[in-house]
Amino acid sequence: MPSVLLRILRIYLKQKVTYYGKSVHEKVIEFLCDSGINDLTLLRGIKGCRVAKRSIP
Repeated sequence: MPSVLLRILRIYLKQKVTYYGKSVHEKVIEFLCDSGINDLTLLRGIKGCRVAKRSIP
């Protein structure tokens, strides 16, 4: 079985940031697809919580 190199890139963005009128999320996906990245997943979290039970905006 051939070995596969898997790399994970995490980019943390604020939700309302735009770039030339488009959401930065959309622009990142567009850039990665144009760069030849075939498989990608975009996860958008609404709100999280840390162990200390403080809210993360």
